[in-house]
Amino acid sequence: MHPDIEINLAGEILPVSLLKCKHALDALNPRELLCVRTDDRMVVENMTKFIRGRQYRIVHQEKTGAAYIFLIAKD
Repeated sequence: MHPDIEINLAGEILPVSLLKCKHALDALNPRELLCVRTDDRMVVENMTKFIRGRQYRIVHQEKTGAAYIFLIAKD
């Protein structure tokens, strides 16, 4: 799976990181993928809560070293 949009939120703080993620999600068309990279566990928790119940779903997630990587699809 190759993402259509990628954002790197490493070093970003809340709520700036969530606002950037929201803007990137809003730019997605149906069936496109967003890759989000972050190094902050709180961003992961808040982003996961934000996505629930919306038109998005996490299709892949992994932790590599200090980085959390998510692929999010727009349904």
